[in-house]
Amino acid sequence: MFTRYVLGLIFALAAAVVICVMILPKSKDGTFNNGFLQQLHDYFQFKQLYIEVMLKVLFVLGTCLCVFVGFFLLFGRSFGTGLILMLLGPLVLRVIYEFAMMLVLLVQNTMEINRKLSGAPDKAEQAHSANESSAPSAPRAEDAAQGFVARVSPLPDEDRSPIAEETPVESAASQTSPAAVAAFERLEPTSADPGAPVVRFCPNCGTRYDAAQTHTCPACGMDLS
Repeated sequence: MFTRYVLGLIFALAAAVVICVMILPKSKDGTFNNGFLQQLHDYFQFKQLYIEVMLKVLFVLGTCLCVFVGFFLLFGRSFGTGLILMLLGPLVLRVIYEFAMMLVLLVQNTMEINRKLSGAPDKAEQAHSANESSAPSAPRAEDAAQGFVARVSPLPDEDRSPIAEETPVESAASQTSPAAVAAFERLEPTSADPGAPVVRFCPNCGTRYDAAQTHTCPACGMDLS
């Protein structure tokens, strides 16, 4: 009998050393490929409080016990005791359970705050981060604006073709030869208004005149008919 206790103690010490070295350290969290080892790590790290589940089970069991025991006491000599047990028993158990749960919830909230302050994300945050990483990233507003500016930006100065400045009709007429002015005079008017003036230039001096009103140059008197 004594030998069995000694063997049990030796194996318990060996298992405790292995667990403390290989499983218990916080640096091992999330590195186990085996789900059982990860659950074992969480179990020894008290990541989940089993006392909450145990208190709930005891509360349900105590409530049912008060109701059914009190019910059967109604048919005996302890009618009053049975009635009080049925009515007040669950209420008293509820108050005791709430006081116990207040302590459990206080510990849970403290553990959650410490976990968030230490930077360890919980399961909900990990799932949200995984969804964001799997979703295609939308183009940033700055990139879109830069691309638009690049598309509408003007060409460099060397790629721009020079635009000829428009010269007035009077200066063009003064610089052209009389033959060119005469050929210009033979052109039909392009205006759709019949009453619009027909502009012509004197082939002798280049003076501008209205061919619809006169056939003589107002400057040099040359016959232009």
